Amino acid sequence: MTISLSTMPFQIHNIDKTGKIAEQSHEETGPKADGFLIQLTHQEGSYRGAAVYPQTFTRPYWQTFGTVIPIEANQNHIHISFSYGSLVPEDFIATLIKTFESNN
Repeated sequence: MTISLSTMPFQIHNIDKTGKIAEQSHEETGPKADGFLIQLTHQEGSYRGAAVYPQTFTRPYWQTFGTVIPIEANQNHIHISFSYGSLVPEDFIATLIKTFESNN
């Protein structure tokens, strides 16, 4: 499920864990300065990714808060990605993050 407001396509150059910037860019939809993008994804099994959650990632044009919520007796989980632009009110950001974290 995706919920978004004021988004647009961006050309992004990935940056790996060593800080190397990819020469090839890819198109990715993200929030404008006054927008946000929330993605909820049901995934099977417990979370086994490399990222430590909850965590806020600094992207080239926006910030992304990520977390996971175990469901179904920890047999599966919901991956949450909340991206927001620099002009989104801090109280809105804090309220959503608090809501996501309270369900963890």
